[in-house]
Amino acid sequence: MKKISVFFLTLFIFSFLFSSSFSGGYEGQIGNFKSLALDGNPIDTFNYQWSQSNGLEFDGRYFYLANNKTNPAYVFKIDYIYGILDSIPMPNLGYIFGIGIVGDNLYISNFSNGTIEKINKNHTPVATYISPGSNYTRGVTSDGEKLYIASTGGGVSSGFIFVTDTLLNIIDTLHIATIIGWPMDIAYCDIDSTLWVLDDVNEKVYKLDISVDPPAKIDSFPYPEPSNGGEGVAFDGNDIWVTTYLNTYAYRFDVGYAKTRVAYFETQAPWGLASNEDILYNHRIAFHHFIGSEIYLVDLTRFQKCIFASAQPNSFYQALSSDKVRYEDWVRNGGVLQINGATYSSNDWSGVEMPFGFTMHFETKDSVSILKEWHPFLNEFSDENSSTLSGWNHSSHGGLINLPENSYPVILTSDNIDTILFIKRIEKGGIIATTMPFEYAYGYAYSQIGENIDMYWVYGNNPNIMWAVADFNGSQNIIQQIEEYPDFGNIDYFNAALFLPNRVDLSIYDLVYTQPNMNYLEPDSLGDTLLQFVNEGKWVITGTFCWFTSFGCDLRGGIMDTLINPFRPLNGNSHYSYSDLGTYIASHPFMQNVDSLVSYFRDYLVLNAGADSVARFSDGEWLLGYRNLPSPKGGVIGVNIFPADGFVGDEISGDFLPLLHNLFKASELTGIDEISKDGKKIHFVKNVSTITSGIFSISFFENLKENVTLKIYDNNGRVIKSVDYNPNVDRISLDLGKEKISGGVYFFKIESKNNLAKGKFLYLGK
Repeated sequence: MKKISVFFLTLFIFSFLFSSSFSGGYEGQIGNFKSLALDGNPIDTFNYQWSQSNGLEFDGRYFYLANNKTNPAYVFKIDYIYGILDSIPMPNLGYIFGIGIVGDNLYISNFSNGTIEKINKNHTPVATYISPGSNYTRGVTSDGEKLYIASTGGGVSSGFIFVTDTLLNIIDTLHIATIIGWPMDIAYCDIDSTLWVLDDVNEKVYKLDISVDPPAKIDSFPYPEPSNGGEGVAFDGNDIWVTTYLNTYAYRFDVGYAKTRVAYFETQAPWGLASNEDILYNHRIAFHHFIGSEIYLVDLTRFQKCIFASAQPNSFYQALSSDKVRYEDWVRNGGVLQINGATYSSNDWSGVEMPFGFTMHFETKDSVSILKEWHPFLNEFSDENSSTLSGWNHSSHGGLINLPENSYPVILTSDNIDTILFIKRIEKGGIIATTMPFEYAYGYAYSQIGENIDMYWVYGNNPNIMWAVADFNGSQNIIQQIEEYPDFGNIDYFNAALFLPNRVDLSIYDLVYTQPNMNYLEPDSLGDTLLQFVNEGKWVITGTFCWFTSFGCDLRGGIMDTLINPFRPLNGNSHYSYSDLGTYIASHPFMQNVDSLVSYFRDYLVLNAGADSVARFSDGEWLLGYRNLPSPKGGVIGVNIFPADGFVGDEISGDFLPLLHNLFKASELTGIDEISKDGKKIHFVKNVSTITSGIFSISFFENLKENVTLKIYDNNGRVIKSVDYNPNVDRISLDLGKEKISGGVYFFKIESKNNLAKGKFLYLGK
């Protein structure tokens, strides 16, 4: 178990014990967010200090726990990090159990009296209802509108779950006698509309499909310490928490819902506030709390992102500095490290070297200069400007110095001297660092930039995509849904009607998606910059209206050249008519999981010579094509759809999200990374990015003197082909078609005695 951290509250003084099973060094890849539970092993615990507790419920921010240690009983309001914040006394004597929450009202079962007590969160009794489960009532939960009330029925395998309105009128009855021995607490999951039921006979927590009656068991796991009596169960938006009657712990189980996980480090509440916790809960991000002494212990592979709170003791920053090598390795393998570095002068970490070598000097300043107004830090999820970022008493607590090479500063002090917010992509991961006390600003409603920062790269940044569109319809829902794919990273919205990205802006991205619904700020300059981006080995996707020359909102410049773009305009017009998916190459990686598609906005297109086609609409119009340019250049994809939130379900429907996901994965294709043991690199004449001919081929400037081995791996890291070559070769090749290798993204290694080269390629199987 972990150390005790004590937090003093206005009404209570409680010690709060946090525990977790995450420990150990860096191993393996990051972000395997499939279910870690269902084997009965908790991934986390917290200690609420009171035994004889029964039902547990979560309202989106706080836990509510029914406790019977006193009579009348109490419901405790509990913060995951800080412990018990409030206690709500019951208006009547008797033992309480389940808690359902609808708005600001708690519906608490009193099984001694066979009633449901309605009490608001401010302690005011509202009503007392007769429970449909009478004295056999146990768990209660809610879907936000209806109540679910579990009853044992008075005997083993005799139970029911009553579905009622908030006046306790029965709407439906679920018959669980054949599947649940003795129902205790229950929890509703709004992700898939299921119920989790704790069964005291079978000593398990069951996931039930309640769309049928009797409900069907979907999954289960044994609850912890059955000798202590399983009682409470709650769903926190990502994970299931279970309590027992005789001990004082809530146990956390990963049951497969979490799309990402964050390790949140905080020894003391930053500026006395819970801003980071508020933000993460608000966005339903699964996070785990650790204190400074645990910085050395956390198994980083369990997490996509680490957030280090501001206003911490100096020892907190010293601990991270001491363990920087491990955190650097984690970042290189895909982790995102966020350091909120604002602190009090007494705990200033000037000269303490953070991972990748940067540090700070302490100096408070009261206003800022925004270097990158377009960046999501300034507009997603809240709009920020120099006015909202000033007047916090102190807008920054020092300058960040000795930044890693090619770092990307976003906000400076108003005198343009000090960097106070920067990002840096490093291999598969990245760093976010700031000296702005945004937790303070968020908590006191000066600014919500903390939300923009905490949520940035929360799913990773590999790949890192720029969604550069001239369109005010909004695409945030589409972007978020693509980001939530388990193999995806980050998409940044860029308003190309107001801003023009330069090469430095684009340098942190792997791929740019662009489409206009109004005039680009500078269509020619943008097209030329995007061509430079492609020439540097990256990918660009052009969408509908990029070819709409008659309207004048089209994209121009080098990226639209007929030798670069896969399409050119037929007549400069757009269809404005519906058509669905027509003929397409079903085996093509771009079309994986794409079975239906309907689009209204489509340009009249001609496929350029030398470009490859993938799909048409049913009326014959082109849907998808691409041009892979000679190495080391990247490529251009043309997709004739217009995805925007306001058009979904009407002007566009079907499998456009899987299609965009597949296209964006083209950004995985990177150059070859060489490791030389003798200081002499192989020096490749030809890079490998996309293979359409079926032949994997690579050449060297000079013959390799030693034996050479080529290994090709699939996405799961399995070797699917290994070939040995004799010395003195200047070229190696492999016919992927004859090897019956299907299309997709693959990894390769080329090894000789003194050299290793590795990279990725996309094989577009025939």
